[in-house]
This record gives sequence, C-alpha cells and structure tokens, in this order.
Amino acid sequence: MISPQAQPERSIGELFAVLGRQTSTLIQQEMQLATAEFTAKATAFARSSTLLLVGLALLALGGAALVGAIIAALTAVLPLWASALIVGAFLAAAGGTIVMTGLAGIRAIQPLPTATLRTLRDDLMWVKGELQ
Repeated sequence: MISPQAQPERSIGELFAVLGRQTSTLIQQEMQLATAEFTAKATAFARSSTLLLVGLALLALGGAALVGAIIAALTAVLPLWASALIVGAFLAAAGGTIVMTGLAGIRAIQPLPTATLRTLRDDLMWVKGELQ
C-alpha cells in the first residue's frame, strides 16, 4: 500500500483536467435534475388546469342543459323568478367550487426548479472550495 506521502503531487494541468471532468459531470447531472423537476411541475400544472377546464365546462353545460328543465319543474310550486334564482345559485356555487379547486392547485405549483437551484448553490460552493 502506498502511503499518502509517497504519492506524487498532481500538476496544475492534471488538477484542472480533473476539475473539468467533474464540472462536466456535475453540469450534466444538474441538467437531468432540472429536466425531471420541470417535467414534474408541468405535469402538476396540466392536472390542475384540467380540473379548472372541467369545472368550467360543467358549469356552462350544466347551466345550459338543466336550467330550463329545473326551472320549469319548480314553477309548479314557486314563481318563475324564484325558481330561476334557486337553480342559478346552485349551479354557480357548484361550478365555482370546482373552479376554485383548480385555481388552488395551479397557485400551489412553484414554477422555479427549487431543487436544482439548491444543488447549484451547493455545487458553486464546492467549486469555490476546490479552487482555493
């Protein structure tokens, strides 16, 4: 076994070559992390956007298809204006709840690649340490 004192010191050129290889590997790993993070965020955004669109579609379609029938049925016991008010309020509340759920999901998504930024800061500190 060779003791640490017996190992020859590396030249500046060798040290820079090692640093170059390590930096290249590090950049590749950071790019892979950023890609994975952006993919996860885009998937979450698409899922929440879908909820939002489905909620809006249900709000519009449900309102258009059922308003007339429900109002007509309620006019048997209530005046026309009261029937329309009750049905409209119910549909607006249901659709609004779904829309708010979708919006909350979109707002919860942090668009910046936080894990990548954190590791880049760590990597920068490592490179600074290696250069000193």
